[in-house]
Amino acid sequence: CIALLMGCRTAEHSMTLMHHAEDIVIDNPDSALMLVRSIDPGTIRGKHDMAYYRLVYSEALYYNRMECNSDTLTRPMMEYYLLSDEHSERARALYQYAITTMNGGNNVDAMFALVEAEKSLEQIDNPRLAGIVHFTKGEIYGHDCLFHNALEEYILAKEYFTMAQIPYNIAYTQYCIGDLQRHLLDYDKAEEILLSAMTTAI
Repeated sequence: CIALLMGCRTAEHSMTLMHHAEDIVIDNPDSALMLVRSIDPGTIRGKHDMAYYRLVYSEALYYNRMECNSDTLTRPMMEYYLLSDEHSERARALYQYAITTMNGGNNVDAMFALVEAEKSLEQIDNPRLAGIVHFTKGEIYGHDCLFHNALEEYILAKEYFTMAQIPYNIAYTQYCIGDLQRHLLDYDKAEEILLSAMTTAI
């Protein structure tokens, strides 16, 4: 019975590697990716653990600026987490799916996933991810020339990045806001914001 029970659970070593990769992925993405790639997927059991494995793997690829395959990695992950109430993992998984589909040219599915991620972010405290989600929504709106919508999202993104105290993201979002003001023909406002972005960047 013990042998059968152990065979229905993910190997402890594999879970340890996944947790460690998750912990270091932002600061040491190359090491995180190496850890995930060392895991044998055959040792993973259960729908949640497999979805979690795909989440950690997709984030490791994302932070290493490498492309992720939607069909084999992020889509099955999204289908699991879409029905999940584990909001921290759900928000991250849906963002990863959004990025993958957006890079594949499917802005409709990407926006759907971002809106769903937003719903989970309302339940947790993760200003960094909230900022990235709103920033990505702004990118999609800007691509579709919906400049007022994009401006709203970038302003929200900047507020969250300020809460998370991430200077680079603040500066770059300021630049995007200034660039949108240029598209909206408010050149004085654009100049003011772009100068502020330059000051922050310096």
